Formats: sequence, structure tokens, C-alpha cells
Amino acid sequence: MLFHSYFFIQRESFLWGLVVYCFLPLVLSGLDLQPEKLHQERRKKIAKLILQLDSESWEKREEASQKLKNLLETHLKEVLPYLEKALVNSSAEVRWRIHNLLTFPLEKVVYLLAKKIAPSGGYGYYEGQFDDLKKIRYMAASSLIQILSNPDFFKQVQYPTSSSPYGEYLYKRKQKDYQLDYKIRYLALMAVGDLQIQEAKKVLIEIYKKDSSLQDTAATSLYKLGEKKYLLDLIGSLEKSLASHPSLGKRLRIYTDLAHLYRGIGNFDKTIEYYKKALVYSRDKILYYNLACAYCSAKKTKEALKALEKAVKYGYRDYNWMLMDRDLDYIKKNP
Repeated sequence: MLFHSYFFIQRESFLWGLVVYCFLPLVLSGLDLQPEKLHQERRKKIAKLILQLDSESWEKREEASQKLKNLLETHLKEVLPYLEKALVNSSAEVRWRIHNLLTFPLEKVVYLLAKKIAPSGGYGYYEGQFDDLKKIRYMAASSLIQILSNPDFFKQVQYPTSSSPYGEYLYKRKQKDYQLDYKIRYLALMAVGDLQIQEAKKVLIEIYKKDSSLQDTAATSLYKLGEKKYLLDLIGSLEKSLASHPSLGKRLRIYTDLAHLYRGIGNFDKTIEYYKKALVYSRDKILYYNLACAYCSAKKTKEALKALEKAVKYGYRDYNWMLMDRDLDYIKKNP
């Protein structure tokens, strides 16, 4: 019985397979589902809308701008090359409209960065932190550079209007966190490095030379952009200063700075080495937490859990940031 049932199933499956093989191409041929044809139609539409940006009718120009904006949100990779090409050989009106399409409002970029700060105020850096910005890299670049160029950038964030719905959220966050401006600039610094925004090099070098509080962060991003000299010089200078037998407080600071710098370029062995040296002088909860993150990046579960336990023991309570911090993903998945 089992053999006969199996034979019947096999025979029926064969017959259905034959029907599908013979007739499915005929069915599909009647449907407009061919991907290449869809791409061609969309490209024709994009080209037509770009031409419409130069229409004599203001209404048609506005209509084309809105439709291209919608296409950018859904088919960025297809639309972007056409817009970039049109920036070179088009009228001033078309270039102005395309520039507006390819520029995210400052408020929106500040908002996206602020959302990467925990409700408790905790912030930092982890791999993949700016994956959402990669999709709009070209459009966010000018706003990121604007944030870095102007320490008072927050004054340019408009109070909420019909065209800017982000101001209210940002002002509420700022009322609760007086360091919000600094944290957003720190995140913008890390973002331009991760997103490979080469145009940011000039302002990064300026920050490196003039702002000691962000010098190591600027050096890390410059390293990622191919300018390795600044970070290597900074590491060399810090390691050389250890030979002069600095005070305990200064030695602690140097070890911490070196750990941060090596973490920024992915040298986790050196990161762990210097965090452990820093912890000889201070059983600081943040140092233990950062050591746990470094162990996670090095895929050392046991050591990471031990360091995290000590961070909590010595007072670390920012559980909101722990949930956001993807550096800890390794022990979340491999407890």
C-alpha cells in the first residue's frame, strides 16, 4: 500500500510539473512582470521628470519635484545617478531643485543623530550605528558637515512648522540634556568617517587642531577617510608621554585615550590592554563597561560578561543604552 501510494503521488506530481513547465511561461507572458521592463519604464519616467523640472509652468516644476522626491525614497539607487548627471548639464532652475532634493534638512539629520542617544542620555559608538544614514549618505552629507563646522548649529534648528516636524522633539531633548549639542557633534564626527564622506576632511582637520575634547574622535574619522597620520601621531605622542612617568591621574587619562583610539581603528587587543591598565588606577563603571564592549568585539564571551558584571557592581545603570548598544550583541546572542 505504501509503495502504491508513493507511486500515485509521484505520478500526480509529475503531471502537475509538466503542466506548470508547459503553460506557466504562456501565463506569465500575458503579465507585465518582467523586471527589466519595469526598470526601463521607471528610468524613462525619471528622465521625463527631470526635463519637467525646467518647465515654464511652476505647477509642473513643483509636481516633478514632488514625484522625484517620492522616487528617491523608494528607488534611491536608480534615481540618484540621473540626478547627479543632471547637476552638471542643466539650467540653474534644475540644478537648484535637484540640490534641494539631494539635501536633507538640518533638523532631520540632527533628529536622526539624537535618536541614537539613549533616553537616559547615554551615548557612544558601535559598529553599524549609522546603517540608516548610509541609505541617504549623499543627501545627509551637507548637513553633517554643517553640524561639524558650526558648534552653535542647534540655533539653526527651527521650531516645529508644517515643513519641519522635528524641532519639538529636539527642543524637549535639549531641555533635559544640556550636553545634547556636544553628543550630536560627536556622533556627526563618527558618522562622516563611517559613511566615507571625503568632503568632511577639511573640517575634521580643523576640529583635530582646535578642539581638544573631540581631537581623538576627529583623528579616528580621518583615519577611516584615509588620512592615517593624525591618529598615528596622536597614539605615538600619548605612548611617548608615558615614558616621562606622569602623575597617576594623567596616566589614567592617557591609558583611557589610547584605548579609545585603538577601539576606533578596530585593534581590540590593544584596546583591551589599555582599558585593563586604566582599571589598575580606577575601578570606574564606564571603563568596565567599555572593556566589556571590547571583549564582545573580540568575541570573548566569558571575559565580556565578567567585565559587564563589574560595571554593574560599581554602579553602571544605563540599561537603555545597553539595549541600544550593538557592541553587546555578541553576548546577547551567545550568553
